[in-house]
Amino acid sequence: MARDFELEADDDFVDPKQLAAVIDRLQGALCKVVDRARKRGDHLLAGQTACAWISITCLMSRTAAADRLCVGEQLGHLPRIAAALSSGRIGYQATAVICHLSEQVGEKREYIDQGALDRLRPALLDQRAPLPDLQGARGLGRRGL
Repeated sequence: MARDFELEADDDFVDPKQLAAVIDRLQGALCKVVDRARKRGDHLLAGQTACAWISITCLMSRTAAADRLCVGEQLGHLPRIAAALSSGRIGYQATAVICHLSEQVGEKREYIDQGALDRLRPALLDQRAPLPDLQGARGLGRRGL
């Protein structure tokens, strides 16, 4: 699929925004796939930790593998964020920041699912507006809790 794109696509006519959205959606899918593989125990067959197995299998660093595991697990708890990523309304990096925050706050993540999208909405509607500082989203997990 990606090889066909590389062979057939004319880089002068590829919309970078659409290409980035497809890549982000695929990263989200990868996160869900590796989370399911971890839950099934696929890594145990190789005698490795989930992180090491994903790192080797997907040819990425262990840090990147740990990130994909976290995002995959947290997307199951954050359906609105998962839907926003799948639809291309937010990118993978913003999703990863939100998911790592969700992992830290645990059961109070429901506030993140709503609040993070509310903070992103103005930037999504106005393409010229800079993206909000998602590190500031950490406060979402603390407000009113």
